Amino acid sequence: MVATLLAVLLVQSPQDPVVAPSPSALLTKTIARYADAKTVRGTITMSQSAKDKTVRIETVLQTEKPAKVYLKQAQKGGDSDTCLLTSDGRSFSFDPIQSNVLRMKRGEEPLVGPDGTPVINVTTGLPLGLPDIYIAMNDRLVDKNIWLDMVFGEKLHMKSMLQKWASLLYRGRHKVRNVDVHAISGAWRELPTSAPGGDFEIYINDQMEVLRYVVTQRVAVPNVQDPIEVQTIWDADLAVDGPVDPALFRVVR
Repeated sequence: MVATLLAVLLVQSPQDPVVAPSPSALLTKTIARYADAKTVRGTITMSQSAKDKTVRIETVLQTEKPAKVYLKQAQKGGDSDTCLLTSDGRSFSFDPIQSNVLRMKRGEEPLVGPDGTPVINVTTGLPLGLPDIYIAMNDRLVDKNIWLDMVFGEKLHMKSMLQKWASLLYRGRHKVRNVDVHAISGAWRELPTSAPGGDFEIYINDQMEVLRYVVTQRVAVPNVQDPIEVQTIWDADLAVDGPVDPALFRVVR
């Protein structure tokens, strides 16, 4: 499924040098790396800046297939936006949509029935797993990023991620945190039907894992003549197919 989707959406640029790695091939291997992972554990740090303002959000992530999750997001400084998703493989719980009038309890949904039989997604015919949990939680995320799209592997969110990359250019070898990486850049767009409104950079190590992702947008603001530049930088420190902490896989109610 992943390979078919990528074949349709990632088009290799005819201008790519013959001797250079294909950016679409690198991205295909990268997405497959996360799609095939049994476990993922670590942190993703986002820093978004515009003019003299900066917002930072940290994501702590741990997953184990088919359906165990610990995901916590917290904003550093400024508003205290938070997000917590937990799953022990039998049920998962998530934050309510906040209301100024009423603070609702956390939501909880079963992954298996009372007799231990897996709950089935009626659309796919498959037992509920990471993609279904991601759909239920996505609107409550404080930071939506490409690692979550790839790790949870929900098809529509992955398609949206890929369509934001309007062009691909391989930029050679660079260093990120003293690690040799492949650098890819291109034009970035918010929607597949919109004109590019910015640029992106993605840095991939030799294990086909993304260490850094950068999006620079030019945002039009009412009553301001020139667009404002907004830059978002994500840095990830994730262990793929490494050990996890079983104590985190508990349902927080």
